[in-house]
Amino acid sequence: MQQYTTKTKVPREYKDFTKVFSKEELKRYPPKRAWDHAIEFKKDAPDAIDCKVYPQMQEEDKALQKFLTEEVEKGYV
Repeated sequence: MQQYTTKTKVPREYKDFTKVFSKEELKRYPPKRAWDHAIEFKKDAPDAIDCKVYPQMQEEDKALQKFLTEEVEKGYV
């Protein structure tokens, strides 16, 4: 997949948004906002629940596991 940069021809009406499509911007968290909040768990809540909400095909499950691994490595999750 090609990234939108100043080298790529971006339609004039989207020039102001080229930064949004960069890989560097993807690696950053958005700025803190007033509505950001923590999720408070109950004291006796388990650390993890071993279940699946719905069955997935093996290929879908592999793709999901890959995505989650990448997001954890980035520190997003």
